Amino acid sequence: MTFDNPGVRRILPVRRWAAVAGVAVLLSLSGCGGDKADAQPVPDSNLPSFMAQQTEKEPKQDDVDNYYVKYNDIMKTCMKEQGFDYRDYIPTTDKKMSLGLSDEQFAQQYGYGISTLIDYLAPGSQRVDPNITAVQKLDKAAQASYGKQFNECQQRAQDKIGPPPSGGAIKMSTKDQQAMDGVVARTNTDQRVKAAQAARSQCLEGKGFTAGEDLTQPISTAADKYVVKFENKASEMEAAGRNSDKLKIEDVLTADEMADLKKIQKREIAMAIETSPCQSAYDKAYKKVFNEYLQKLLRGEK
Repeated sequence: MTFDNPGVRRILPVRRWAAVAGVAVLLSLSGCGGDKADAQPVPDSNLPSFMAQQTEKEPKQDDVDNYYVKYNDIMKTCMKEQGFDYRDYIPTTDKKMSLGLSDEQFAQQYGYGISTLIDYLAPGSQRVDPNITAVQKLDKAAQASYGKQFNECQQRAQDKIGPPPSGGAIKMSTKDQQAMDGVVARTNTDQRVKAAQAARSQCLEGKGFTAGEDLTQPISTAADKYVVKFENKASEMEAAGRNSDKLKIEDVLTADEMADLKKIQKREIAMAIETSPCQSAYDKAYKKVFNEYLQKLLRGEK
């Protein structure tokens, strides 16, 4: 749940930023343009330091669970200061991470996770934030007060324990944003990253794919109607006061729709098995270079 706050900006998840994860950029060459990397703004908070700690290792589900125990405690205490209740909530996390699979294992079992994990929910997480239902019952004035306090509490939590290790929206000041943009720009223009991009392109083309083309889009388009149908059913259940966490895709689709979805899933997995090795090598190279420039930022080096 988020509330508009003009003083902050939403950015990409830490892991997606650092490792170029996520199916939207999986097979594209986004981020390889001529960004200016001359400026090196100094961050004005400890957020980049938190991000550096998180990118030094691959987060695990236990890291996420431990983070949200602390996060929920901070939120409950902070919201209570203005008389608001806050209910514990653990949002759904990175699917590959929560399943504890390597890139190769995930590709073999779930492809890119587009059509194959429509109903997946990580253990302990919730499909719908219970606080959303609660705040919707308040009048407009109370909702505005709740939103203001929520933003302040969320910022307090992030300042104290950093952003979620599983990724998510990060509140960032303009100065911090500029500092991190500088890290990304330097990473994108680094010759090692450019070499990794070229190797990825060669790898994809060697397997019969076109580098730069979003090959996952046809999978997303084909599965979208089933994703929408599932999400609509989950929303109906929640609106009726019924928990949708255990809802399965088989409960929503007809036999014919399930048969079609299985064909889409089979196609997705076959494609992922072919392309994932190309992407994984690039991701590792990008993350290594990204971390180097992030550490330089924290040391105040040019």
